[in-house]
Amino acid sequence: MNIVTKKEITQDGVRIWKYYLFGCIPYLTKERTYKSRKTVLFNICVSKHLYKFTYFRNTLNITNLFQKKEIDISDNPIDIIIPIYNGFDFLNNLFHSIEQNTDLPYRIFAVNDCSTDERVQPLLETWNKTFGSKMIVINNNINLGFVKSVNIALKQSSNHIVLLNTDVILPKNWASRLFYPIFTRQNVGSVAPFSNSATIFSIPKICENNNFKGDLNKVNTLLQSINTPYESIKLPTGVGFCMAMNKNAIDEVEFLDEAFEKGYGEENDWCQRVIKKGYINTIAADLFVWHQHGGSFTSEKKEKLIKDHLSIIQKRYPKYNSDMQNTIKDETFKSLRFVAEILYFSALATKTEIWFDHTWGGGTETYTYRQFDALKTDTLCIRVQNDKSDNTFLSYFYKDYSGFILIDFDDAMHLLSHIKTDKIVLNNIASYFDPIKTLDEIIKLKRKLNAKISFRGHDLFAICPTINMVNNKDVYCNIDTLNNCSKCFSLVNGKRGRKIKCSIQNWHEQWNKFLSNETDEVLVFSQSTADIFSKYYPETKNKIKILPHYVPELRKVNIKKHDGINIAVLGNIGVIKGYNILKEINSKIKKYKNTKVIVIGKTEKRLSHIKSTGAYNLNDLPSIMENNNIDIVFIPSICPETFSYTTSEAMMMGLPVACFDMGAPAERVSKYKQGLVLKDINPLENLQEIKNFVKQLRKEMK
Repeated sequence: MNIVTKKEITQDGVRIWKYYLFGCIPYLTKERTYKSRKTVLFNICVSKHLYKFTYFRNTLNITNLFQKKEIDISDNPIDIIIPIYNGFDFLNNLFHSIEQNTDLPYRIFAVNDCSTDERVQPLLETWNKTFGSKMIVINNNINLGFVKSVNIALKQSSNHIVLLNTDVILPKNWASRLFYPIFTRQNVGSVAPFSNSATIFSIPKICENNNFKGDLNKVNTLLQSINTPYESIKLPTGVGFCMAMNKNAIDEVEFLDEAFEKGYGEENDWCQRVIKKGYINTIAADLFVWHQHGGSFTSEKKEKLIKDHLSIIQKRYPKYNSDMQNTIKDETFKSLRFVAEILYFSALATKTEIWFDHTWGGGTETYTYRQFDALKTDTLCIRVQNDKSDNTFLSYFYKDYSGFILIDFDDAMHLLSHIKTDKIVLNNIASYFDPIKTLDEIIKLKRKLNAKISFRGHDLFAICPTINMVNNKDVYCNIDTLNNCSKCFSLVNGKRGRKIKCSIQNWHEQWNKFLSNETDEVLVFSQSTADIFSKYYPETKNKIKILPHYVPELRKVNIKKHDGINIAVLGNIGVIKGYNILKEINSKIKKYKNTKVIVIGKTEKRLSHIKSTGAYNLNDLPSIMENNNIDIVFIPSICPETFSYTTSEAMMMGLPVACFDMGAPAERVSKYKQGLVLKDINPLENLQEIKNFVKQLRKEMK
């Protein structure tokens, strides 16, 4: 019998691993979400870590990156050198891809290095008939190894050449893309493409042998729009599985060093030698070549060759390893990889969605990542965030992959305009430096990509730039007149640091145009929010869909009988969420005997007579309620919330709920058997109403 058993489950985007002793005694739980991990040992939290996404700054000129190549190299001949030792199962795919997909004049030098597989030679003869004069087959009488076989072909070559492993498949128009840097820039010594398995050229994960089961030509169709800034991408090496070599550089530094015998390291050595002659090694970022990685050698042989040959490289070029590490860290190279990765995943994904989102976290962000968790198994989710300093954060999520970059807003829009997109989601742009400009850019993006736009009504920002219709006196104003509204713009620009340069009239005009004319659906999370949008933007009425948020299941609580009355307020309570209400109650609470108000969360500022429990895990909420003997939950928000998770959570736990007569909370509480809707905001009177309501419920339960 195993002493330890393990069970893995997923709940609402949270991956949970439970460990049991002897199959029945729980002793360890590990939880992981998109932004945190936690370890609990025998009910004691021993570690909790919040992930910090690492953004690096884009250093590419994205506009130039997508400019068309101006020079035609279609008449320039090349030589293809293929050293062959067995690898029979790969050869047909390789030669077929050369025949079908090579777009430059070419000759093939196929060097059969005394393959032990008797099927190889007849296959080469068959393909020799197919290619005719385009193919030269060289048969070694004895096994000379990879490097000597290549050098034999190099001595007969008269053009720029490409080294090809047998275990590759080439996409359409591969040759012109691979050789473009060499034919257009005299100082380019070598060029290698992106691949699923090519060390620093590997995508999506660098220096890994990535599994690739996608459509090779579909990936290349998207990548071929990249015009690599070769002057900025200077690499320590190429990768010999598919590496173009400048004939002039070969003449200057001669052939591959035969000290590397059967291969691995010979291309690194050659690339280091050409650097000393003033050449650069670069990448064809517009090309992706499939590589099996293992057509000739077993993994054991490969590991030994790599170890032995890298020691030679290190002795000859002491800075090589540090140069490789600096390349991996280089922001220009990372930026280029990011662009390639996002195009790569857009080719693999069934759908692509671009989400415009704020940077403030909270419930909107929780919603975003819950949606991504559900979508990313087959949909590429791209997230655009912008803040008051006009920093733009671009990130993507697909399956278990993700990437993050800090980029200029206009560059982000230009990049996104090259990604085939099914849906643009305006989730929340309240943090954006220039929201009106953002609306215009989203419209342009929609038309360029022929995508649909889905608007999500998480708050009332589209109606009121203060987000919640609360004026500079911390009072819900309901936007009775436009003249009064205009006074709030100084408040908005001052508090949030944004510069909204328009009148309230223009604000409404721009949003009305966007929602009425450009948006395909307006998704809100309560009927009350639908009513508000219908009131201010009547033309959206037929586009509005109501889809309440998903709320994780919480168990019913069992509150012990007691004499006092304990009122809970859930969440982080600022002014909008009712801090001033609690502040006034705090000043008089001592007069109310046996009455406690407890904030399950935090308040904007400390209140002397109201206890705050601090941040909590949602799964722990029922226990917290029971430990504090909570009789009722009070939702003191002073403006119409668009959903209110805390209201749903309280009702799910079977607790009475009180709230003001506005927004989504009142909509649900008014239909709840244990619900109290407070008609007016008057903190002390409200406190008395809540107490009376609890007493009445107790009487009814007897």
